[in-house]
Order: sequence, then C-alpha cells, then structure tokens
Amino acid sequence: MTAIEDIHSSPLVKPGTSTSTVYRVAISVAVGLLEGCLINAGSRVMVFTSGPATTGPGMIVNSDLSYSIRTHRDLHNGYASYYKTSSEFYKQISHRLSDSSIILDLFACSLDQVGAAELKFPVESSGGFMMLGESFESEQFRKCLRHMFDRDDDGNLKMFFDASIEVVTTKDVKICGALGPCVSIQKKNDSVSDKVIGEGGTHVWKLGSSSFSYGPTCHPQGERNFAEDVIRWLDKTLIQFASKIWGLCTGRSI
Repeated sequence: MTAIEDIHSSPLVKPGTSTSTVYRVAISVAVGLLEGCLINAGSRVMVFTSGPATTGPGMIVNSDLSYSIRTHRDLHNGYASYYKTSSEFYKQISHRLSDSSIILDLFACSLDQVGAAELKFPVESSGGFMMLGESFESEQFRKCLRHMFDRDDDGNLKMFFDASIEVVTTKDVKICGALGPCVSIQKKNDSVSDKVIGEGGTHVWKLGSSSFSYGPTCHPQGERNFAEDVIRWLDKTLIQFASKIWGLCTGRSI
C-alpha cells in the first residue's frame, strides 16, 4: 500500500473539541518533497491557514475547547504550554529551508491565533512573506497573492532564489553581522568582529531570496558609542533606500 492510498478523510469532530489540524506536519512534508525533488534549486512553500495547529509537532493549543488559547502575556511570561516545543520544531525546519534554498510563506486569515509567533523565525530567515488578515475573501489577501506572482516584461516570475552575499572590507573596518532574510554560514576572516549583531560571525551570508537586507559594520575606534553609531547608520541607510524607491516610482529625485 502506498502513502497516497493510505490517505483517508478526517474523523468527525466530537462535541467540545475543535477540528484536528496538522499543517505544521504538512510544512515538514512539503519541505521534504522539495528536498528530494529539487536539489540545488530554489523553491518556495506557501502555507494558507485559518486556524491553529492542534495536533502533532508544532501544535499551539489542545483540540479540547475547554482549554483557552494562549495570550500575549502567556508568551511573555513563559506560560504558553506548547510554545517552546513548537519553536524548536520550526528552528529545525528553518535549517532545512536554508540548506535547500527553500522560501516559506504564511498567509493566515483568521479572527483567532494561528501560531504566527512560532512561524516567524523560519519565514523571516528564509526570506518569505507573512500576511495576517481576517478573511481569504478580503481584498488585502487577494492583492498580496497577486503580487507574489508578478511577472516581468518577458513573462518570467519576479522570484529570485538561492543568493549569497560576501562582504570585503578594508583592514580598519570590522563586520558585526547582517540584518534581514539571511543566514550566516560561519565563514570567518580578519574582518569579522567579535561583536555579533543579527547574523554574525561571518563575512558571507546565504539568502533564500533577494529581499532587502542590510549589514551594520563598525570601526574599532567606535566601540564606546557603538550602539548609537549603528542606529545612526541604519537611519541614514533606510532614508537613502526610501528615497531611491520614491524616485523610481515617481521619476523624480529628492
């Protein structure tokens, strides 16, 4: 009997319980299929959900409706029963995504929680998109989904996978790390600083996609006001980036 032949419909929902959802397992299966079928080729997994996982690894709440779903205060104080194990599960998933250049996207339309806090790490590190809304019938969701499949003048999808960034500096500049959808590959040289910000300890990063990212650096002489220097640099960089985008959209410069 094959795995497909063994698939059966879900059992009827008992009174006082919610529907069993295991989309966390579905993510793991989808990643496994791409790992086996698309070796050394970029790809993406798009998750559409309208409720929390209630069964299997990655569950965030029990299917028994007598148990209330966790609150933000529970997450902050460490009282969420399944948060730690679910987060560990997704950290393992994020490593698999990085190794195979797979992007994970989340489209969650629900008035209830869906477990976005646990999914945040693999989505961000892989360079994916996360959209939270109230209904899949909303115009917000439709626009986001259409935007995902934008094409260029030649009809090709505007999706770019499996990139890498290598930073080369002068001897007086140290690299602290990078912020954004990237993963450190722990490749060190003399320009890598002992201080780590974001994904540090390297001068080469792997990206699942070509989304925007930026990397703070520091001079050894600026250690006293290091935090202020980084914030000032980030502000300047973001202003330049916003100005460039505004110029491209309007045809004018500021």
